[in-house]
Parts: sequence; structure tokens; C-alpha cells
Amino acid sequence: RFFPEDIGVLAPAWMNPVILEPGRALFLPPGTLHAYVDGLGIELMADSDNVIRGGLTPKHVDAAELLATIDFAQGGVHEIAPEPAGACETRYVPPVGRFALSVIRTRPGASFRCESGEGVEILLCMEGEGVLEEAGASPRRQPVTRGASFLVPAAVSSYTLSGELLAFRAFVPQPVEVNRFSFPRAT
Repeated sequence: RFFPEDIGVLAPAWMNPVILEPGRALFLPPGTLHAYVDGLGIELMADSDNVIRGGLTPKHVDAAELLATIDFAQGGVHEIAPEPAGACETRYVPPVGRFALSVIRTRPGASFRCESGEGVEILLCMEGEGVLEEAGASPRRQPVTRGASFLVPAAVSSYTLSGELLAFRAFVPQPVEVNRFSFPRAT
């Protein structure tokens, strides 16, 4: 209906169809061809700009590069089990350690407090409204509403989400050593 001339419409015939129910998560290793047929999902990936599209999109398609990049090895579905991490947080931590996702549900009297400061985080409010408050000597408050997103810098040591809301939190589950550039000294 949307892409009648696109051969990508045949892709589901050779792919492994998976129905993801709400609250379920998958880990796909790099190079794994995947597509979304229906519904809404959050896709979180490591620091890369390597998204290669093979069809069924108005965006740039590079079939040759896609075929050169895909890992054609057959594999099973790597489901990530949700891990309760407090009264308001459920974590999905993939086996790579480079990123993780939390689902945060707050309500009056049950706030989410994050003692962070180890890395940058991204917050995305999906439902409801509340307040994001940075702790510290001069705390800052920011209203949170559906659709709002926030970049929490590594310099923020802790923050609180309160109100009645559903949010996603993307973060690094453990400190990661960053490679630094080194330049020769001028003589």
C-alpha cells in the first residue's frame, strides 16, 4: 500500500517474525537485520551513526551497503528479562554493558531518585506529568509533560522524577573507559 514497487515488501518472508508484547525487550547484535511491522517501540543502540536502510522507507536506502554489512548467521531471539530496580523502576540491561533502558513509573508519594553522575542519560516522558528536579546546593526544577525529553549531563550527581508519569531512561549501566585522542607535542 505505501511502497508498492519496493522489493523490501518480501523481507518478512525470510526474516524471523517476533511478536513483542508490552513490557518485553529484545537484544539484537550489531549487523542484525530487523524491521518493525506494527506498533510502537523504543530502540536503543550503542554510539554509532551506522543505520543502513534496505527498503520500505522514504529515507535513503543503500541495499549494497546493507548486504555488505548484514550478519547472515542464524540466531535465536535474545530476550532481555526485566529487572525490578526499586519501587518505580524496571531495568532492561542487554549483555553488552554499553547501554541500558529503564521504565520509570511514578505516582504521588512514590518518586524516582537517581544517584547518577557516572554518565549522560536521556529521559523521555511517555505519559502523564510531573517534575524533574536536580539535587544540589541550588536545586533546579523542570516541568515534565508527555513527549518531553531531557538530556541529563554526567555532571548531575542526582535527580528526582516526581508526579504521575511513565518515562523511559536510557543510560550506561556502568562507567565506560573512553578512548582519548593523543596528539604529538609541538617542539
